[in-house]
Order: sequence, then C-alpha cells, then structure tokens
Amino acid sequence: MIEKLYVNSFSLQKKSSQQCLFPFFLTFLIWRSAQVFTPVALRKFCQLVMCALVVGASPAFADRIEARPAILGVLLDQKKQPVPNAEIFVKSSSAYASVTTKTDYEGRYQVYGLPLGNITAVARDPVTQALSMTRAQLQRPEQQVQMDFQVARADGRVEGIVTFGSKPVVDAQITLLSKQVFTDIGVAQRTTRTDTNGHFKIDTAMVGPMRVIAESDGVLSQYDVEVQSAHTQHVQIALGNSVYLPNVLSGEDGSSIEIDRTMALVNGSSLSQPLYQKAYALQINGSNLPGFPAATKLNGGRELRLEPVTVEGIDVSRQIYMPGGGMYVRYLDVLHNTGQSEASVQVDISGMLGSGDQTRVLHAPEQSGQRFAITGGAGIRLAHVFSGNNPPVAGNFHFDNHGNAAYNWKFSIPAGGRVALMHFALQRNAKMDGEMLQACAQALADLRLPEMLLGLSAQDKAAIKNFVIMP
Repeated sequence: MIEKLYVNSFSLQKKSSQQCLFPFFLTFLIWRSAQVFTPVALRKFCQLVMCALVVGASPAFADRIEARPAILGVLLDQKKQPVPNAEIFVKSSSAYASVTTKTDYEGRYQVYGLPLGNITAVARDPVTQALSMTRAQLQRPEQQVQMDFQVARADGRVEGIVTFGSKPVVDAQITLLSKQVFTDIGVAQRTTRTDTNGHFKIDTAMVGPMRVIAESDGVLSQYDVEVQSAHTQHVQIALGNSVYLPNVLSGEDGSSIEIDRTMALVNGSSLSQPLYQKAYALQINGSNLPGFPAATKLNGGRELRLEPVTVEGIDVSRQIYMPGGGMYVRYLDVLHNTGQSEASVQVDISGMLGSGDQTRVLHAPEQSGQRFAITGGAGIRLAHVFSGNNPPVAGNFHFDNHGNAAYNWKFSIPAGGRVALMHFALQRNAKMDGEMLQACAQALADLRLPEMLLGLSAQDKAAIKNFVIMP
C-alpha cells in the first residue's frame, strides 16, 4: 500500500509540478494519509515522499545530470601560461575525422561523446600556426582522460635567397611546411614572399624538420631544412627541381593519368568516363598521406616523387613512374623507420575506380594467385598488379562491383630499417584487347617487362617486400 502510494505520488508530482500545483497536492495527500495510516506507517510514507522530492524535483532531472567530457585538458605556452582561443583537434582511432574545439580564456578545452580508442589531440598555436600533438587511450565509456600539453616551440628562423638562372627572383611565393603529419589536420604551414632582392625571412618558425617550397610563374623547387630553437637557418633555392601537384603523366600510346596532391589517381585517358575517381590513396596505421603542392622530377620528368614526410612515426615517400611508351604506371611507396625500436605498420592503399557501380571484376585476385586483378565497366578495362610470386610480405586485396579497390599489408620494420611496396596500374589502349591486357599484367607480376624497374636504386630494390627482386 505504501509503495503504491509512493509510486502514484511520484507520478502525480511530475505532472503537477509543471503547473505549480504539486505543493497543494502534497499537503492534501499527507493530511489524508494521517487519517488512514498508523503513526509508523505514516512516518515511512513521509520518508518516501521526501525521497521522491529529492529524486524527482524536476521533470527534466535526467537532463540536469551534466554530461562528462571524455577528453579534457589545458594548453600552455612555453612559459607555462594558458593559451586562449587556440584550435584543438581531437581524433579517436574509431572515428573518421577529428572533433574541433577551442580553448577558453584559461586555456582549457573539453570534448564530449568521443568513441573509444587511441586518442590524438593536436593544438594549433593561434599566433605562430605551429602544431603540437599528444596521445592517450580512451578505454571505458565512463572514463575521463586528461590531456594537457604545450604549443609547439616556434622560436626558429628560416631565411634565404631564391634564384632562377642565377638571378634573384622577386615576389616568389614561399611556403614553409612541417615534415611531420598531424593526423587528418595535415601539416603546419607558414607563407611569405621574396623581396626585391629575392630574399625571404620567416620568423617564429616551428622547430623541427621542415620543407621550404618556392614558386614563381609556375616554376618551383623544394628544400628540406632542420629548424633549431633560437637559431637562423640559411637556404639558397634555385627554382626548377620540382613540379606542381596535381600533375599529369602521359605515354606515346595515349595513356594518361592525373595525379593529385597525395599521388592518388583522379583521372586518366581521353575517354569521357574517367578511369579513376581517387584510386591508390595511401594510409599508414590509419592516417592518410597528406596532400603536398610539389613533387620532385626524376627520370627526365617521367617519374614524380613526393619527398619523405613523417606519418605515425614512419618516414614515408611515394613515387610514380610512367615509361615513355605508356601503358602502365609504377608506384613505389617507401617506409623508413627512423625510430629506436621496431615498428608495427599497416599499409592501406585504396580508392574508387571511374567505372563506379558499373564495375565488373573480370579477373579476381585469387585467379592470379593473389598477384593481380582486372576490372571492367563503362567502356573501361584496367589491370591492377600488386604482388609477385611468393613475396616476403603477403597482403590482402579486395575489388568489388561498386568500383572499390583496396590493398592491405601488415608487417614490422626494425629500427632504422626500410620496407618498400611496389604496385602497378595498367590501362587498355586502343590497340590492346582484353587478352593483351591480362598478358601485360602477368608479365609485370613475373617481372618480365624491360622498363618496369627502370630508375630504381639498389637500395629501393632491396627494400621491396611484395616482389622478389634478385640483386
């Protein structure tokens, strides 16, 4: 009886309190109960009513329980002072993209509702644009993780002269980029221009390995520099050793591919239907290779190389080569572990083919012993070669009828070691039928085409782990 009255009173209280009638109802209820209950029962009933008041005083009681932030912290400068109004990017390994917030006037930030996983927080200094990063783990739904850190040191200076044909270049665009990649935020960046003497200067430069890219009238060059705290790094840059990204490589047979800033393929051929939407994009341990505006020219301009950047603690370079005759392009992705201990690495290469939902897998990976695949659709026929016979490192390969193509390798790299992955993309030209395309794919998988290893150094060949290349 008492429990029933308690439940009823709690229910009525929630409804009546919204209309400010609950105090009147409660007074009546206690007065009436005093005529029905014994003194002991009445005392028990009043205790239950008071409990209901505490627990259910507001109809939105559940909403009044403040959500607990999953991640919270304070951002400080190099003098241990709080940094207000700084952008904070927090990413879980279980999420596709970072959550963005800003620090308050005391340098504090909070992030709610973050999925469990390895957490990376990146801070951008509002003054210098330098990036700093810290990591932690969120393992339980009720867990709170304190992630305090400092903005990156940015008290270096980079200055120099830009020339072309031994003459100083006026008003050249100068971009200073960090070689370290900060999750999906990419790289830290500063810009300036040369003066009338071809001279430039960037103060408060971020300390660490940086890349200077200089450009004028479509001619550009790159230069790597190690910026040191409280020091000035002097550079001299002669324009002409690099090309813009995006860029195009073409062959005598009409083959053509468009390369974006991540060295993925985004187009190709003279067909109205593009061959690739964004194919062969590279990820290292779940982090994307970021886009860069320039690539180094090699092999007389037939090969382009994205110079090394640090992704998840691994130095990664990417180069793509098309022989003069066309027909295929060769990728070489080189991973260098510069750390002091062995590193476990997962490499993912994936993307979309231009045939999209019209794609048909004409020759599946298992039909070639997990060495190549052939896809068709929308008037397009392509081959994808990703392994040789009995490779030291085997991978997983996936193609479907929606145009998805993906490769995956997992391996360890010893301290100071290098691992390279070589793979090829072929497109059928006007003179090549399906059987010829398959024969060319087979020849690449068997290392039988004469130019397929052109330009590779002995160090590159020794590092390749998905083909067996004899010295």
